[in-house]
Amino acid sequence: MRSLFVILFFLSCSILPAQNDTLNRIDSAGKKQGYFIITGKMKNDKSFADSAIVEEGNYVNSSRTGVWTSYYPSGGKKSEMTYVNNRPNAPMEKWNSTYK
Repeated sequence: MRSLFVILFFLSCSILPAQNDTLNRIDSAGKKQGYFIITGKMKNDKSFADSAIVEEGNYVNSSRTGVWTSYYPSGGKKSEMTYVNNRPNAPMEKWNSTYK
């Protein structure tokens, strides 16, 4: 009986539709949409490891929107800035390089 449940579980997992990944998505018009995580490799910044996060935030039609967070190479938070239509729209909050 237990093995029947295991088999049914695996069959149901393979039948369910796959979810679309919305991270770093570019639409059919070539515009950035949704949540982006920019890594050292994407920025070609040698001070960051290839997989280290440089900055992250949301794009709408290739325009920064909402809160964007940038990081130091050490991984600590560097700043947060709110954007509207790709332009800063609020005071920037910054942290020194020792913040984790």
